[in-house]
Amino acid sequence: MNKFFGNRKAISVLAIVGVIAGLVVAGGIYYAFSNNLIPTNWLTQISNAVPKTTTVGDANSLKLNVAITSNGMAQGSYLFYAKNIKTENNFMIRVEETATDGTQSIYIVNAPEQKAWSYTNGEWTDVSSTYSSQYSTWYGTYHGYVQYLSMLTGGNFTYTHGTDTYDISNIIVNPSLDDSLFTHN
Repeated sequence: MNKFFGNRKAISVLAIVGVIAGLVVAGGIYYAFSNNLIPTNWLTQISNAVPKTTTVGDANSLKLNVAITSNGMAQGSYLFYAKNIKTENNFMIRVEETATDGTQSIYIVNAPEQKAWSYTNGEWTDVSSTYSSQYSTWYGTYHGYVQYLSMLTGGNFTYTHGTDTYDISNIIVNPSLDDSLFTHN
C-alpha cells in the first residue's frame, strides 16, 4: 500500500467532490452571465476602477525643482512649471531661477501667444523678439529633464553628467496650473 495514495476510496470521494464543486462554480458563472447578473464588460469595468498612475513621460503638466552643482559648487536652482506638454504649439513654461547670490529671475515662454518674457532686477522685459530662441532654449532644457524622468510618477531624482549634478525634486505630475502663471501680469 502506497503511503500517499493508500486509501483509494478516500481519494475517489475527494475527486468526485472536486468535480462536483467545479461544475457548481461553472454553472453559477454561466447562470450569472446568461441572466445579465454580470455585465459583459466586467473586466473593463474592474480595470477602469483601478487608479492609473501617470508618469512624467505621459504628463500634460508638470512642476519640478532642479538644483545644479558643478564640481561640488552650487550653480543655482530652478522651479519649472510646464503646461500643455504634449502639444508643441500650446506648450507653456515658466522657469523661476534663484542664483547662488540669491537674486531671482523668471523666464516665461507662451507658445499659443508666441510671446516670451524675462524678469530680472525687479523688472519685466518682453523678449518676444527672440521668441524662437527662448522657446528652443527652454523647451529643449525642459525636455532634457523629462527624458531622464520619463518613468517616474513623482518624488525626487538625482543624476550626474560630467562634473555637473542635477538634483531634481518635488516632482508633481499633472498639477493644475493656471494660465496666469505663463504671462507676466
